[in-house]
Amino acid sequence: AALGVAKPCLVALLATDDEAALSYADWTSKAFEEDGVTFTVKRTTKGRVYRDLLAACENPAVHGVLIYYPCWRKRGGECHPEDNFLM
Repeated sequence: AALGVAKPCLVALLATDDEAALSYADWTSKAFEEDGVTFTVKRTTKGRVYRDLLAACENPAVHGVLIYYPCWRKRGGECHPEDNFLM
């Protein structure tokens, strides 16, 4: 980082084993790193995603948090209430 300024740091929470989501997270990570942004994908579980979100938000080194949705399966064509809560 130039002049003592920290690189931007993003944390992405991934609470699924979906191969498409894993691939997307990998490509996103590569793109951010190429642009000089530290991007960490944290594998988590549905039961821990809220706690991990709070921990990332409280970490002064983290400048932003992404959550890969859906964490829970959609019901019909609508988002699951837990995903709506996280949003």
